[in-house]
Amino acid sequence: VMNRQVIEEVRDCCIQEIRKIVDNSGGSQDAEQEGLGHYRTLLRAYDRGVDLLFFNAPGLIVTHAPKKPASPLVEDAALASFHMMLMAETLGLGTCHIGNLYLAASHNQRIRSLLNIPQDHEILMAFVFGYPGVRFRRLVDRKPPKVKWFLPTDMIARD
Repeated sequence: VMNRQVIEEVRDCCIQEIRKIVDNSGGSQDAEQEGLGHYRTLLRAYDRGVDLLFFNAPGLIVTHAPKKPASPLVEDAALASFHMMLMAETLGLGTCHIGNLYLAASHNQRIRSLLNIPQDHEILMAFVFGYPGVRFRRLVDRKPPKVKWFLPTDMIARD
């Protein structure tokens, strides 16, 4: 989806569903421990005009497949989505997985309608993309990974 109006309407529908979840929680401590504190932060930012859900990204990609159990389409669509995200990164685009879209779309038919998702399909992956607003000069320092390779003995280089 590259239509800004559609993306904003999908985002607004997601926010509406998140607001329902927060409102129905009753403000209990259990709700905070279940991660609703993050939703409250997201809603406060949205009410101030800051989009912490889709980050004002100009593009949204949603993969979906039939709900049939054990369908290879599910794995194929998920793998294709991750490949799209990796390819976007190589082109200098930033991506962000939008997991909250699944939950919202399961309760809001308008989202499915806006995205032209058939009723017999499930959303497998959603992510936004665009040129990042920040550039990092270097990566975070990390310890080298500990990798143990399991190779046939004839593939091991010998001196």
